[in-house]
Amino acid sequence: MSLKSFLILPILFGIPAGLAMAEGPGIMTQEAAAYLPPRGETPAMQAAMDRILRGHNGEAVLTDLRTGERWISGGVKARMAYNAASTFKLLTAYYGLNHGLIDPDGTLQCKPFRYGGKYIRCWHSGGHNEIDIRRALAISCNGLFYTVGLLADSEATQLERLAQAVGYVPADTRTTKPELFGHGDGWYVSPLAQARMLGALATAGTNLPGGVEIPPVFTDVGAVQVIREGMRRCLIEGSAKHADIADLPMAGKTGTLGKQGWFLTFAPYEKPEVTCVVHLDHEWGHQAASVAKRILQAYQKYRSQSPEQFAKTIQSLEGRRVLASRRSHGRKVASRKSRAAGKSRTKAKQPIAQKVAKNTVVIRVD
Repeated sequence: MSLKSFLILPILFGIPAGLAMAEGPGIMTQEAAAYLPPRGETPAMQAAMDRILRGHNGEAVLTDLRTGERWISGGVKARMAYNAASTFKLLTAYYGLNHGLIDPDGTLQCKPFRYGGKYIRCWHSGGHNEIDIRRALAISCNGLFYTVGLLADSEATQLERLAQAVGYVPADTRTTKPELFGHGDGWYVSPLAQARMLGALATAGTNLPGGVEIPPVFTDVGAVQVIREGMRRCLIEGSAKHADIADLPMAGKTGTLGKQGWFLTFAPYEKPEVTCVVHLDHEWGHQAASVAKRILQAYQKYRSQSPEQFAKTIQSLEGRRVLASRRSHGRKVASRKSRAAGKSRTKAKQPIAQKVAKNTVVIRVD
């Protein structure tokens, strides 16, 4: 079935779940189609998120796991579905641990291989060889999850049901099973659905209200703990090590595929209180992690400052962003001028013999 047919079927037959129509880099979900912009004043925390996202084409969802309170930046786009990328590895990891395909204390292979006529390899071209699940989550190794995808091939429908239960939608049948379950190529999900899934993962085994929005699928608390440990290592030594906050230790997962960048995080690591999901178009996962860091830092101030103080904080967020952009632009211009001047000087001072040598073939005789 083609992607176009898959998108049209829910409309023709009124399927309650799934997709309604394609639009730009994302896919319009029924939740997005039914979205009506709220009226009235924008909540302060959302206003801060909007300021932080200025200059980016993206969305963010912040959830207080203790109260269930949620702030969404991006409007209807936060309800549209985008390629899940490597955030899908969280589900593959849970399924693999829960079904005995992954030994929490062992390793699996990360090496290039051929499958279905395609040459499949990790982003690390030679592969990571033997790698454990926590390290694989931290650095977003593709190979280990390709291996799990191969092992789960005969049971893939169970993993598919798990994914759909937490809000993921299969929207591309052209990818192979290893790619589908290895780095999420072919699965689509909205930032809001990611927030629900992340809340359930962060609060599994607790009584916090933030994880009750989806069916209780993360029932294997041991598997969840291994995943949490891998997500924590992502902020210590992995793909988001630049985004950790000293007084608010985070656990997270990056995702990058094509022109889509994701970051899913909860904090504090030991006792989760808040989750943050950031999706950026035309940027990478590590850049989404930087945005999430700024949002959580603003959240800390939101909880500690008076409304009047936080209103000033919101204004300063935009000011720093604009100033940083101007400085960055200034450095780029200065760098271009410096390179141009350097090339001009080098060309002027280049000896004639050296110019001739460029076009001369030297034959060495011993």
